[in-house]
Amino acid sequence: MRNGTTASGNTGAPALDTHATPPIFPPQSARHYLVVRPLGTHPREFEDRVEALVTATEVDAFTLRQKLAGTALEVFSSGEDVTRLRTTADALKRQGVEACVVAKAGIDRPGARSLRCTRVEFRPDALHFIDPDGRRAATLKRGDPCLLVVGALDVRRLQNKLMARQAARRVPGLGLDESLGLAFRNDPLLDLYLPGGEAPVRIHGRRFDFTCLGERNQLAVGTNFPQVLQDIQERAGAVVMDTGFGQKLYPFLSWPEPYDAERMLVQFDRYSRFVMRAREAGMFREPIETKPAGPLAGLTLLEPTGLLWTAAPALNPSGVAAPGGVPPGTREAAQPEPDPLPAPPLGAITSFTTQDPRT
Repeated sequence: MRNGTTASGNTGAPALDTHATPPIFPPQSARHYLVVRPLGTHPREFEDRVEALVTATEVDAFTLRQKLAGTALEVFSSGEDVTRLRTTADALKRQGVEACVVAKAGIDRPGARSLRCTRVEFRPDALHFIDPDGRRAATLKRGDPCLLVVGALDVRRLQNKLMARQAARRVPGLGLDESLGLAFRNDPLLDLYLPGGEAPVRIHGRRFDFTCLGERNQLAVGTNFPQVLQDIQERAGAVVMDTGFGQKLYPFLSWPEPYDAERMLVQFDRYSRFVMRAREAGMFREPIETKPAGPLAGLTLLEPTGLLWTAAPALNPSGVAAPGGVPPGTREAAQPEPDPLPAPPLGAITSFTTQDPRT
């Protein structure tokens, strides 16, 4: 060595040891979500089960009432401790609550691109979905089980209706009829997951050619879109339908402000993958027996026969009544309406008339 220079020619710094053991970094944890289905549209429907749920999960009663009420899937808790989340999910399942654990990576990862469908070829035993280039993108055969995720890109109308219901102290959440009706009238969108396919068949109301309906075409998206949905349901076997998009702000979603349809489409993609991952994790169990497919009967709320399931409560796909729940095939007794809001105090409201149009 001469003038501080090593034999390798480097000055000052020691020579790099290429045989040294590389540093060992701790494994990176990933966030997971514990997802549950609601037990009722209002906490009073499962109040008799709250104490048992508190004992089983060690979660306070207020949180349980908030998380298990509504008509859409709920993120019960989240974190990187997957073992703890699965332990809580098992405790919820033992109390009759459907629960599963979904990895955030499965929601963030785009995966296979959705198959855009612009028209449908109707066959007695199948539906052929045609892409914009005129090629057959996918086929729904009679009796195939499928997952339907239905939503509206313009979620502002849905959220305004939810806020109005909460202000009037009515039951939170929207039923199947209301959710579908709002979706059909406000830029409807549908993702259809078929057996053996990762990518959904995407039907966008504004970009669909409804002339394929023939004489049934009523020249309006709000009336044509339900007919396509009914054709799918008539030929499919066991159907899982979710209409919860826009009803809750999940931790993996963010509503664009101001409203933008293309940016909202990205949020629907994430929600669609969320429902699909929840189904893969066992959220919707197979029914004990499946009855033959039939029409949607005007898209009214169906009994829990295994023909049509939704993310809404009181539809038990397992065919077994949960503890304290309503047996399958029976309609729950109508709940009394909540007490109206009290009258405002005297002098709290003042009115006046003016001739000045600026006022």
